[in-house]
Amino acid sequence: MCYFHSVTDISILCYLRKFASKMEIDMFRTECMMMLRNIIIIFILLITCKVVKYTFDYFRNHVYFKPCSIKTFNSNPLIIYLSAFLSMYKNSRPGCSLLCLYLQCLLGDCCELFRKERILKLYVGLTPVIFFYKPETVEVVLSSSSLIDKSMHYSFLDSWLGKGLFTSAGEKWRKRRKLLTPTFHFSILQEFIPVVQEQSNVFVSKLQELSQEPWIDIVPLALLCTLDIICHLTLHLTKLVPSYVS
Repeated sequence: MCYFHSVTDISILCYLRKFASKMEIDMFRTECMMMLRNIIIIFILLITCKVVKYTFDYFRNHVYFKPCSIKTFNSNPLIIYLSAFLSMYKNSRPGCSLLCLYLQCLLGDCCELFRKERILKLYVGLTPVIFFYKPETVEVVLSSSSLIDKSMHYSFLDSWLGKGLFTSAGEKWRKRRKLLTPTFHFSILQEFIPVVQEQSNVFVSKLQELSQEPWIDIVPLALLCTLDIICHLTLHLTKLVPSYVS
């Protein structure tokens, strides 16, 4: 009977040793896996830091980060973006594109901040975008013969408009512009100014009537304004009531 107990104790002891050995092996494997994971994380962080440093050094000498006299936000621009998100949330309506509404709120806030200068620089990602709505500034840009290169964003219109006067640049733009110069000469355009100004005033009055709306679909009004100008200038058709037909 005593011998039986001794054998049982030895068996239990052997089992415990095997179990302890297995536990040690599992713990060793776990420690190795944790160490390997930490090494991988550190390696990824080092690679990320190298990539960020290389990118920063590259763009630091690029035109995007060169000093510019055009004003931008003195404070953290994140406040402006959050304000635009808040305005978008308050004015969101069914059927209204959230992207269009966000851009409308963002540009509205920016234009309000730079009401005096009427020109500002806003970064869209890493791309600086210049917004200006001052007639003198627009005149300088549109009358320039050197500012004819289009940005990469115009390439999205190639499948729709092709390489026409609106999307082309360089020598191709100059050749097509010369063909249209006699048609749109200043002496001819001078006669169109009163009509364009008259219909523009009607267009602005319509926008003022809708100024209290949360958002405005400007496309139908712009189409009607364009149609009125074309009918007046080409067909000499005028309306008795200076208002858009509903």
